[in-house]
Amino acid sequence: MILLIGGTSETASLAQALASAGFSVVVSTATDLPLEIGNHPNISRTSGALDSQGIKRLAYGLHAGIIVDASHPYATAVKANAKKAAAALGIPYVQWTRPLSPNYEDWIIIRETHELAAKTACAFGRPVLVTTGAKNLAPYAAEAQRTGIHLVVRVLPYSNSLEACRKAGIEQKSVIIGRGPFSFEENVK
Repeated sequence: MILLIGGTSETASLAQALASAGFSVVVSTATDLPLEIGNHPNISRTSGALDSQGIKRLAYGLHAGIIVDASHPYATAVKANAKKAAAALGIPYVQWTRPLSPNYEDWIIIRETHELAAKTACAFGRPVLVTTGAKNLAPYAAEAQRTGIHLVVRVLPYSNSLEACRKAGIEQKSVIIGRGPFSFEENVK
């Protein structure tokens, strides 16, 4: 049994490939938004946000022999929780990493915190598109307000996402509601 932590557009192809290879796969997602997981009879799904203990209980209950992490690239807490759960159970943890976009060296700057990322993004004096999710909006909104930079955010179509935007002071006209995957070209325009 494989516990596949899903959340990216590649979740379905990973689950399908694993199931086609003869494995039973349970895809776990934080939200219950529709997500293609493949149509193989050896694939099932569970949803709900889980901490490390929750992932551990789920993996233990499933008799999972491995945790495969295909969560969103910005889901750092999920990744840490899945690693911790796998270590506690003594089973392997494998992280799938999405291939980088073309010429990523020209535009990716890695920062350790959202606060530092917000300062860096706003330092260029150009509009900023935030795609990190609703949980991390506050530092970007604060820095954009401080510097007068136009901020646009893209969030999932949930009421709590829109509430997070409102609480951060982000005007509705600067909110894009959508669910990826989004192409490189869509992110640039």
